[in-house]
Amino acid sequence: MRYCLTRRTFIRSLGLAGGSAILTTFPGRSLAAAAGTAPQVVFKFSHGEAADSAQGKTADFFAEAVAKRSNGRIKVDVFPAGQLAGGGDVRVELERVQLGVIDITSSAGTLYFAAFEVLAGASVGKQVMGLKVVASGGRAPNAMEALVRNVSKLYWPLLILDIIIGLAVSKNYTQKYTDKLMNTSVVDA
Repeated sequence: MRYCLTRRTFIRSLGLAGGSAILTTFPGRSLAAAAGTAPQVVFKFSHGEAADSAQGKTADFFAEAVAKRSNGRIKVDVFPAGQLAGGGDVRVELERVQLGVIDITSSAGTLYFAAFEVLAGASVGKQVMGLKVVASGGRAPNAMEALVRNVSKLYWPLLILDIIIGLAVSKNYTQKYTDKLMNTSVVDA
């Protein structure tokens, strides 16, 4: 028996049927399992920074974590320095995501993270790592909370400052400064 998980059935399985317009993370990809074999999926992750930069190392860490958590069934190939998107041009990257050339990009990070946190409680990476974002009372964050807590991801120096200030002003080491502002945190799922 063959089972094929398409983007549409994946979205429905998460209860996100109305949100498919903003989910351009995995266009044209499907998980297929032939009888007796585990699914093997390969995603292309493109970013505009050098491989040895913070973003490059984070992408490599993400790829390793996905492979480990999926027992090798899911592989993420990382393409740094805009190799798949004409030097890291954000417009080109997003266009190639829509065309299916690139599966994952960090260029649209703020909207990506905010959308997944509102709709599913966690981004795909957080889900793979067994984490989720919660707001006060343990509920999923609303759109404003998710957008504000992710705004620092627009530019990596802002993210570093967000983390440093969060560590300096809080005793809770699971919160960036924007998490503290919105009363959100990342916890085990």
